[in-house]
Amino acid sequence: LDFDPIVRLDSRGRLVSSFGRELFAVPHGLYADASGALWATDVGAHTVLKLDPLTGKVLMRLGTPGKPGAGTDTFNKPTDVAVDPSSGEVYVSDGYGNSRIIVFSAQGVYLRQWGSHGSGQGQFNVPHSITLDTRGRVYVADRENARIQVFTTKGDFVAEWPSRVGAFKATARIMKEPFRAHVSSIFYSASLDIFVVTEGA
Repeated sequence: LDFDPIVRLDSRGRLVSSFGRELFAVPHGLYADASGALWATDVGAHTVLKLDPLTGKVLMRLGTPGKPGAGTDTFNKPTDVAVDPSSGEVYVSDGYGNSRIIVFSAQGVYLRQWGSHGSGQGQFNVPHSITLDTRGRVYVADRENARIQVFTTKGDFVAEWPSRVGAFKATARIMKEPFRAHVSSIFYSASLDIFVVTEGA
């Protein structure tokens, strides 16, 4: 990109600084971990970057730039990232091209993964967003399946939260076709102990 895609604003919304020019192909997800470091997914370059929040310096790069894949060192359009504050483990939803959650150590070493394409438990159709709570649970916005899936940090299935919008059958009858809502994002606030979910047609 020939412009800075990441901007820093003050509490009044005024521009303080920006960075990221020529660093991304198609920036997608942005996350700040407990230390303040930024993590950004790039669906064009198939990478995840850890960035210094003040300078934009690349502190870590996961994935092989420009090379999509399904290996332990490649992604295929990763969508989002979350970091476990207790272990430092990095959880990536991978994403548009793959249908999996892949986990790395705080040092960027591959640890484990789970998921496949489909609509069953533990399967995904565009895992689009990911977050962790303080109880050792992982929450994935399974976008095209219109649900949140809940797992342990080891990848064991715990629960499914279906979209209320996707379950609105009256709309389906009016449109005379199956109605499917997107569940595109989920975020957990530890201080408030609440989840914020984005869903819609």
